[in-house]
Amino acid sequence: MVIKLENQVTRKQQLKNIVIYINFILLFFPAFSISYLVFRLYFQSRIIAVPLMVLPWIVSKKSIKINVLYIPLLISLLVPLAGMSAGRTFSLIDIGYFLSFIYIIIFVELVKNKQQKFISFIKIFTSSNIVFCWIQVIFMNLGLSDLTMIQNNLPSHSDYILPRHHLMPYLYRYTGLFHESSPLTFYLCSAYCFLDELKPPKTSWLKFATFATIFFSGSKFAYLFLMTLCLPKTLHYIPAQLRNITFLIVTGIGFAIIVKNFSEIVTVLSRNIPAFYVRFIAMQNALFNRKILLLGNGFVSSSSGESGGLDAFTIIFSGYGLVCGFIVIGTFFIFIWQSHIRSKIMFSVIYALGLISNGSFLISQYPILFGMIHLLNAKYKQEKVYFHQSKPDKNIRRFNY
Repeated sequence: MVIKLENQVTRKQQLKNIVIYINFILLFFPAFSISYLVFRLYFQSRIIAVPLMVLPWIVSKKSIKINVLYIPLLISLLVPLAGMSAGRTFSLIDIGYFLSFIYIIIFVELVKNKQQKFISFIKIFTSSNIVFCWIQVIFMNLGLSDLTMIQNNLPSHSDYILPRHHLMPYLYRYTGLFHESSPLTFYLCSAYCFLDELKPPKTSWLKFATFATIFFSGSKFAYLFLMTLCLPKTLHYIPAQLRNITFLIVTGIGFAIIVKNFSEIVTVLSRNIPAFYVRFIAMQNALFNRKILLLGNGFVSSSSGESGGLDAFTIIFSGYGLVCGFIVIGTFFIFIWQSHIRSKIMFSVIYALGLISNGSFLISQYPILFGMIHLLNAKYKQEKVYFHQSKPDKNIRRFNY
């Protein structure tokens, strides 16, 4: 039986669409693990989509363009293998990181090829998070705290209750569809910058709602993001000739003050923000630990607190060592800065804040963040090509008849 070429193409396209929809459905539940529900083994549900995402490329026999994202993947493979003979502990988290880096590579390629579907996902996912945030606040005020975390089955969060907002009455540190408020803020800040640069039609309300949800979240991540977001608007009122000089002077003075009063600043922040002290000590131990210089000691669970910190410096340096850890972290900075998007500074800030507060690359915020950047960069290239092709060629002689 001979299948017509049109039918073959249609079936391949249907297969790709099914894979895309499955992946987005699994991404829709970042705090709910299907594996834990079935096997009592917790890992992100999106990892289930990895073999499905590889399948369309195998069927179509297309290659994925090699870029800097292959560097973390290579490290996640070589370091555990080399560490077996050096006393480094091997764990299932090593496999998780390997699969996560594969996921990021394939996901950004999928996003570039299916731009409209990804944009639709971001709009629906962002709206759903915002709606669920305010549902959580309503439930907490009604005394129905048991219903606020039904989207999360992380074992270490089985007794988790939304903490009160430290500034506003009747508000709580909502989590949306995520397991904590900080990962939610990480995502919402990414979505805000994405919507702000892409400017899809009829989404002004969503952008405003996203900003409002970030503003009332009570997260330190949100405060630092909003301060950075407002800085260019403040500089806008300074004459263009003095803007760069003013920025350098203010940055220099600020840096000098921080260096001179560093111990006092750490003491004040540690007293008023306990989470800061925990992260500061963990990062300090990771940066000055000579035992993890080359291959690290291996990964331990961050969700249960065994890693000693939730920042990327503690987690990644312990897992891959200082040298390879810096390469992994730096690679994603390079990925952001080699793009041609307008919001690369803001996305870099989000990534940097994410490293401090949500340092595990196993979470779904990172592939979504890099997918946004990749799509915006692809849009920029498409517009540049279109603009270049639309310009009349001055070398072509024109004749009037």
